[in-house]
Amino acid sequence: LKRRSVGALKSAFDPSEAIRELTSEENGVVIMAASTGDESSVEHADWGHGAFTLGLLEGLRGKADVNADGIIHLRELDFFISDRVKELTGGIQHPTTVKPSTISRLPIATSKDP
Repeated sequence: LKRRSVGALKSAFDPSEAIRELTSEENGVVIMAASTGDESSVEHADWGHGAFTLGLLEGLRGKADVNADGIIHLRELDFFISDRVKELTGGIQHPTTVKPSTISRLPIATSKDP
């Protein structure tokens, strides 16, 4: 029987550690979350879903193409969603994105026909 301290058990189930591992350069996973860990995600009947989803859909439909080059990059989408969700929720919800440092210009979608 192997005994673990409370601290060891906590770290074994620490979601922050799992996120760090997933978003390592080796794994290359990008995680976009609707809110920080100590916040609730806001939904509204008029939207039919949450503020994060509304921001994501609007961004992918072209509003996130800040430089109007026809390509929505991860950074643009992240920036748009962050601002839009803060606007929609009166600043009580803060989306967060974690990505490997090796990802700089990741194209996500096109915002208009070629």
